[in-house]
Amino acid sequence: MDVKYDNNKYLAGESIYESINSMLTSLNDSVNTAIKKARQLEDCNAKVLYDGFLADNLDYLSKSIENVKEKLAVSKRILDQSKSIIEDYNNGSIDSTSIGLLLSMLIDSYDKIINPDGSVNPKNLISYSMIYKDKYTPQGITVIGDKIFISAYKKNANARLYIIDIDGKSDSIYLDLNNKSHSGGITYDSENHVLLIASENGNVDAYDYDNLIKLKNSDSAVSVKLNSNVSINYTTLKDGSKKTNYPASTLYYDNNAKKLFIARFAEDGKLVYGDISYDKANKKYTYYNQETVNADNGIQGIATYHKDGKDYFIESRSYGKNKTILTVYDTSSGIKNMKLVGSKTLDSGYGEGISVSNTGVATMVYEKKANDNSTANIDINKIIEANNNKNPNIKYISAKYNKGDPKENGEGYINI
Repeated sequence: MDVKYDNNKYLAGESIYESINSMLTSLNDSVNTAIKKARQLEDCNAKVLYDGFLADNLDYLSKSIENVKEKLAVSKRILDQSKSIIEDYNNGSIDSTSIGLLLSMLIDSYDKIINPDGSVNPKNLISYSMIYKDKYTPQGITVIGDKIFISAYKKNANARLYIIDIDGKSDSIYLDLNNKSHSGGITYDSENHVLLIASENGNVDAYDYDNLIKLKNSDSAVSVKLNSNVSINYTTLKDGSKKTNYPASTLYYDNNAKKLFIARFAEDGKLVYGDISYDKANKKYTYYNQETVNADNGIQGIATYHKDGKDYFIESRSYGKNKTILTVYDTSSGIKNMKLVGSKTLDSGYGEGISVSNTGVATMVYEKKANDNSTANIDINKIIEANNNKNPNIKYISAKYNKGDPKENGEGYINI
């Protein structure tokens, strides 16, 4: 090796990190103490202290500090990775070409907003016009790492999974899902590295993610398909609901709560949720402890979001040209005790699946050419902060879906 890197220079970085982290922790403790005092004072004389204004602003400062701490933690992880790469280089484990590539990748990561699960919030709107050119209809979306995965269908053709690089560093590809489903939803089990996609007859197909991303454009994903007993065709639920048989309009796996949510598009929307287990030896999923609750009409995409010790359930709702609506519920007391927080009506119709990052940014896909053929980014935090307690209905011809024909438009249902 021609050059030896001095690892001691990273000691200064660690010292600065510890100093800033300590300062932020101390500051946040002081702010939280001030919040408690402010609440006590405002309870005594709210009018003098602007009816909660002081405490609310201190609370905002506390959240800002926590956000800085999260970004600081990311920089510490990058620092640790840098040290590890330097050590490997000095020990001769990697060559000079590799170290340059690895360090440049770490530098590039500073320009991205990285979540704890490793996924990246797309800074810009992502174009997926190639799906329209193929005459396919986008439905589900999820963001994994630096890639966006979009499920899509086409009448009398196999459903597809499109994979788009957020940074545009690699070409977009599509994989054949080997079924003719509506492919209404897509979600990711980060612990087991499995992609779950709504399939035919209410079933949910599972795919080995690590091997799936090795496939080439136009390959069939059937080679990495896993066994799955996950289905919305449950027989009897705890509340006595009858057996159903309809395609899932969308689904979402909460990696924190370890629960799978499956929703249907209907006038009287239904939401099924339960636990799933993964048998690694047999590569098989099982869905159990299912329960059902009434949900909103016109559901096209769902997700969960966790912030400040609270749990939220988010719906993307649309039908036809009606403007798309994002609705947020507080589910901290359980799904069956969900409380409406509020909603946001978007300018465009045809909104479909959503993927919500750990920082509360929802990335939405549209089923028809809208929003300049690109994804939309919506800040869920702002809906929560607005707390407008509004939940408008989606207007559509309900009689079209009363027949119980699951084939009609791919979004029919049978009443339960």
